[in-house]
Amino acid sequence: MSVVPPAPTAVCVDASTSATAKYGSQCGGTSGGNFSSIVIMPPTDSFASERRYAMAGDAASIIDAYYSQGIALALVTSWHLANVIQCDVQDNRLDQPYIRRINEATRQDWHMLRNMVREKYTPAIEDPRFFLLSHVLDMMVFWGMGSTRAKLTRWLVDTDGDTGRETPELRRARTALETRLFYSRAPYWAFLSPETVQRLQRHLQGRLAERARWRLENGVRLPTLTSWLSLTAPQPKVWKLPFARASDHVDMRGRDLVQPAALRPPGTATLYDRLPISADTRLAWVLRLRPLALMATFAAAYTWDGVDTAVRRLRSRRVPQPSPQDITR
Repeated sequence: MSVVPPAPTAVCVDASTSATAKYGSQCGGTSGGNFSSIVIMPPTDSFASERRYAMAGDAASIIDAYYSQGIALALVTSWHLANVIQCDVQDNRLDQPYIRRINEATRQDWHMLRNMVREKYTPAIEDPRFFLLSHVLDMMVFWGMGSTRAKLTRWLVDTDGDTGRETPELRRARTALETRLFYSRAPYWAFLSPETVQRLQRHLQGRLAERARWRLENGVRLPTLTSWLSLTAPQPKVWKLPFARASDHVDMRGRDLVQPAALRPPGTATLYDRLPISADTRLAWVLRLRPLALMATFAAAYTWDGVDTAVRRLRSRRVPQPSPQDITR
């Protein structure tokens, strides 16, 4: 998906400061602004350009009617753009590798959001298993960047967005974020290109949907599933799927891994819940391990879904079809 403005965009350049002399300012946004020139920009799908213009805000966003991630991704893109501008204005260095990284990864990030939504607006969404596994795959993408976004939040809180307040540790954190603060470049996809990550995600969503549509078209009944994922209960009980009958209503909700034993209903606490570990420590464990655990869960469930659907297809082919004579009788 390329984000292309429908018409050329006018950029007002204010020569009063070095920053706006290079990148422009809001038209009429400052009282007494002395706009020295107006540059008409052609339609573009570049989020950042070596010609010193950028797409931000509504122009760099989409209406995500499913997860409402459009504005979130646009704000992350703006943070990256601010780093490029600061480096150019303050250090007089246009970071071209960073610009290329922003364009490549952000474009793939938008494709990944589209991949999440596309199959959910097809009949496949009526299939309970597709509904569950498709959302688990989405959470893999979101939570795969969870620790990275947490670092961004810490950086923003500690610096208030001012790089002059950075400590050496925060500077190292910002350097890492410049590389990893993208869905398609999350730490867990370290050895894959952004396009490869996006294509793999699209393939997995497509295969889940194709299997679901076959089941619906061939009258395969599946059990009704109830599930939701949360920050402290990130693992659905997918191990129940192979043992559920079509008439069952299966509760797939994961167990809260942070709630201490004292706050649980009587008789429900486990040995893990009674360990002398603080809730903050438990939460830190969950945040760090949930992407890996969810990847393993999805891999197992995706494989089982494929095997189960293949077996059902094989059985359906072996069922003798009635001949025209049998039908007339």
